[in-house]
Amino acid sequence: MHFKNEEDAEKKNFCSVNIVNPEQKLAHSQDYSHNIKKLRNAVLSSGVNGTRAIKKGDHFIMWQQWLDAAKWDDDTNSRKLHYKITPSHLHPDSAEKMRNHLAEEMLDSDMLNLMQQYKQHLQNRPELNSAIEFLENTSKLITIFKDKRPIFSVKDTRVATLLQVREWFQTWKSDNQALGGSKKEKEKSLPSQKCLNDIDCLIGSFVEVVKVHVNRFPGEGIYPSRFNSDVIENNFCQVRGLHNGNMTNPNYQNYKTTMNSVILGQTSISRGRKSNAGQQSANPYPMEVKIPNTIPKKRKPLTDVTNLANDNNVQFLPPSKKNCIWW
Repeated sequence: MHFKNEEDAEKKNFCSVNIVNPEQKLAHSQDYSHNIKKLRNAVLSSGVNGTRAIKKGDHFIMWQQWLDAAKWDDDTNSRKLHYKITPSHLHPDSAEKMRNHLAEEMLDSDMLNLMQQYKQHLQNRPELNSAIEFLENTSKLITIFKDKRPIFSVKDTRVATLLQVREWFQTWKSDNQALGGSKKEKEKSLPSQKCLNDIDCLIGSFVEVVKVHVNRFPGEGIYPSRFNSDVIENNFCQVRGLHNGNMTNPNYQNYKTTMNSVILGQTSISRGRKSNAGQQSANPYPMEVKIPNTIPKKRKPLTDVTNLANDNNVQFLPPSKKNCIWW
């Protein structure tokens, strides 16, 4: 919507002109946690009986490799290399697939170390080369976006690392397009096109935000761990679940009351950085706004029908199947 095409968005690092202030840029980014879950789900669905057969180079990337490495770690090592792995990590249900930490801990540096040690146990056979290469890049992505240290300059090594990860995914995508086979086979050998585009968007927009921020506010850094949509999602959860339960479509009356409770309650909640709660930063909705409590009914009540019948100016037609007054 904001760019001519996909190539134009990539060229501009997913930053468009701010229509309110044309001198500033507006960055369009994807949430880091959602991208990690998409990558984990892509590998989760890759295998013999899966919907995908993800491949990098000459070797496949399959969830069975993660299962085998975890089983070897559990059976062989008295002190597990990756002690956080649980059945919820290996066989997540629909609710567990939404948990951020379950996805991150399957693609982070601990999982990379486990896969490398498992490869040595297999006498360095090449079957795990692509999976390890994949984990090398996902672990870098997770490490940087979980880092609480600020970035003060575009020369920061973390910025260079992110650009290398971005280039790796772009190369993987272009190499896949050059391979033979049908279009469907090419799509199955990669994570979804949308997932790869979102990773490109996340890294490109973040690097651009860093460039703009350090030039405009020297000495004030960007915290990668806070570059997410948690604040907005936390607000959504409070609005939906605070008083009204899981209401999918709250009306203005419900939303106003709940939002006021959220705004006024911020001062009584811990002001720690992790809670996303600070001092009151917004004004409550005015309570004098009157909104009708009920939606007008389509059918007229009985009183309206009787009043209509008593009106001398109204002429009723003879009763028929299509023209009757019912009450």
